Amino acid sequence: KNDRDSQYADITKYTAAMEGLEAKKEELELEMKELKEDIPKAWKKLNETTKLRDEEKDENLKRIKAAEDAAAAVHEAIMVLKNFYQSAEIQQVLLQASPVDEDTEGAGFKGGYK
Repeated sequence: KNDRDSQYADITKYTAAMEGLEAKKEELELEMKELKEDIPKAWKKLNETTKLRDEEKDENLKRIKAAEDAAAAVHEAIMVLKNFYQSAEIQQVLLQASPVDEDTEGAGFKGGYK
C-alpha cells in the first residue's frame, strides 16, 4: 500500500509538471509566432532608418564642405585686408576726412522754429 501511494504521488507530481510544461510550450509557441510576424516590420524600419541616415550623412557632408570653403574664404579675406592695411600703413596712403569739418554753415536752416 505504501508503494502504491508513493507511485500515485509521483504520477500526480509528474502530471502537474507536464501540464505546466505544456502550458509553457503553448505560451512560447505563441510568442514565437508573434516574433516571426514582427521580423519583417523590424527589417522595414531598419531599412527606412538606414536610408534616412544616409541622406542625413550626405547633407552633413555638404554642409561641412560649405563650412570649410567659407572658412578658407574668410581666411583669405583676412590675409588680403592685413596686407592692404599693412602696406597702407607703411605708405601712409590711407587718410580719412570728416564731412563735418567741411560743413561749417550750421544746421542747414535759418531762422527760428515756427
